[in-house]
Amino acid sequence: TNLVATGQQGKGYTYVWEVSNIKTLAILETGQKTVCQIAFVKQNGGRALVTIGEDQSVAISDWKSQTVLNKTKGDAADCYHIATAAASLGSTQFLAVGNKFVTFWSLNGRTLTSKKVRSGSKGPGTAKFVSCAQAGNSFYIGCDDGNIYVFSPEENKRSYAISDSFS
Repeated sequence: TNLVATGQQGKGYTYVWEVSNIKTLAILETGQKTVCQIAFVKQNGGRALVTIGEDQSVAISDWKSQTVLNKTKGDAADCYHIATAAASLGSTQFLAVGNKFVTFWSLNGRTLTSKKVRSGSKGPGTAKFVSCAQAGNSFYIGCDDGNIYVFSPEENKRSYAISDSFS
């Protein structure tokens, strides 16, 4: 089944649709103001959905049961893109990027934690990160100056860093 999720301005409902017949499968009320970013999580058959609101709140929901698993405050700056990945041991990981920030998030059960990602001369605080994608064990982060950064999270690290860029 091909699915798509859309966000709503204002109160911030999120809709999950079946593409083939344009049927609404779920309506999620996350309590976010204007849902700006949405991504399905690749784990558990794509049941989980990450949303980021205009109010910079981050929510993870099980769209099939229409249950919000966790909602918390995100970064103070606008989020431009998110990328999700299924992690080991049943956790869910995703990366949020935006103006002067890269944040790595992890959901274990209903506990949502975040860690700032740092880098050398081009990094949070100096760059506008506009896109990200996950492949294998790494995330690829596109910057407004054309550089692409590689971020490979490692378990049990206190802080994370982005490797050198390539253009």
